[in-house]
Amino acid sequence: MLRIAAMAIVLGPALLVGPLGVDRTARAEQDEPAATVAPSRFIGTADPAPVAQPPTTTQQDAQAPDPDGSGGPPPRADVLPGITIDKARRRVMVACRSLRPGGPLELIACTPNTREHEAVLLVRARPQNIHLALLLCGFEKGRPARWDERTEQGILPTGDPVDVQVQWLDPKTRKERTAPIEEWLATVDPAGKVPKLKFLFTGSEQFEDGRYWADLEGSVVSLSNFPDSVVDLSGEHSRDNAMLEFKGNADTMPPPETGCTMVLLPPASMVLRIEAGGGVNAWGRAVAPRQLPDALKAHRLSRDDARISLTVAPGVAAAEVDTLIELCRQAGFDKDRIDRVAPSTTQPADRP
Repeated sequence: MLRIAAMAIVLGPALLVGPLGVDRTARAEQDEPAATVAPSRFIGTADPAPVAQPPTTTQQDAQAPDPDGSGGPPPRADVLPGITIDKARRRVMVACRSLRPGGPLELIACTPNTREHEAVLLVRARPQNIHLALLLCGFEKGRPARWDERTEQGILPTGDPVDVQVQWLDPKTRKERTAPIEEWLATVDPAGKVPKLKFLFTGSEQFEDGRYWADLEGSVVSLSNFPDSVVDLSGEHSRDNAMLEFKGNADTMPPPETGCTMVLLPPASMVLRIEAGGGVNAWGRAVAPRQLPDALKAHRLSRDDARISLTVAPGVAAAEVDTLIELCRQAGFDKDRIDRVAPSTTQPADRP
């Protein structure tokens, strides 16, 4: 049997744990509308601004996009202003408009009157509510990059991995398009190529009086490290203009002011590691054996291209590996969707 000694968490939408350890049990497919969750529940503020009540089911159906293009009714979702939440598929969809920056980028998405000249998407939703929406979809926040005065060293950003996609109506074909955000980027270096980017749910820092920093500074999704980033690029990325890596790709972006949707969702590949003692980690977090089947099924549902990246630590018995692979198969991952990766003994840099 697969075992675990560490604290277990659910990666799917059943049990959500906030950054302060607050237990939020998601209400799965209820008849009544979900109750409002105040921002103070997830960032510890003393007197925050109110969060709007979610619309009724009818309003949700009218506002929610058709993420899989099936033409059928959208899934039940909890909606905050400008945000649609699909808990079943662990997707946060944020209404936005395209920008056309003239120079290097510090951000993917920002709020109005902040750094529109350095971003490709303008978001009017409150960053604090985007943070809340990610929590409701089962993502666990880390911390933004910061400077440690004691050690005089920089600390890299941490948090659950997040993919960023964008949906828009192509003005030429009049058809809806969905693309990874990398398609809208080009490298500042003419000879460079945009790699697959790894974003993290860092969650913005907050001021001593409880104000959410990103609500004031507007860093929703960042390419350079900011303390107010809700979602940041993994690793160290300078804000120095001479070191900015990316710019907007005018050949692939729609015209400025095009209405679009930014989609925050799990990466295609769920990173699993089975330890010598039988414990299993997913994206660096421990998963209890009884919760693993639901976590695997939730990931298979999250996207059509979902797959497993499996690492087996030295000393793991073949029977333990076979048990885990069988659980993956039962969740809908055939052998072509399971990648075996060489083991590493180092802790992921994007884990706290």
